Amino acid sequence: IRGIGIIHFFVFVLLVFNPAAGESFLFNKTLIAKGEYWRAISFIALPPIPPGGWPLLLSTLLMFFILRITFLINDSLEHAWGAFRTSLYVYAVLGCMILAHFWSGPLLSVLGGVILYEALFIAFATIFPNIEFRLFLVVPVKIGILAIILAVITILQCFTGGLQVAAHILLTFFPYLAWAVPRFLKWYVMRGRTAA
Repeated sequence: IRGIGIIHFFVFVLLVFNPAAGESFLFNKTLIAKGEYWRAISFIALPPIPPGGWPLLLSTLLMFFILRITFLINDSLEHAWGAFRTSLYVYAVLGCMILAHFWSGPLLSVLGGVILYEALFIAFATIFPNIEFRLFLVVPVKIGILAIILAVITILQCFTGGLQVAAHILLTFFPYLAWAVPRFLKWYVMRGRTAA
């Protein structure tokens, strides 16, 4: 996860100095069929914050915070799961993202890393829901609440975006669902037994 965050930072810097370079990272089935095979995975290197969409100082500051959060997620997941299981989860999410792009096309062609960060953040918040972030550097909010808000927004996108969007999101989040659903069922059963 740290490596992905560092790649996003360097691609962000590249796009600051050469915005046209972003075109060579975009997923495009037609160009992949013509021999530009790197496009099958290069979209993942696009940072979650494009430097051209915001004022440069603000987008650089946001990218710095995303890099710090990425390191926190990496260290926390590796502490909870170990390096092998964390890497396996990340590779599973990346593989499902690539399959989803081939199957239903990209959702956000210029923001390759957004859905990856969503899948990593929700897994992190599932394990560590009580860690607090300070929104706007002032308001303390627990990670679990932010993850619930993000999950609700993602589920609403599935219903309002049509079948293509729903298929893309479900396939991308399949590794999380395969891990989290049995965990929640086990927790629910244990809670019922404890209450009884």
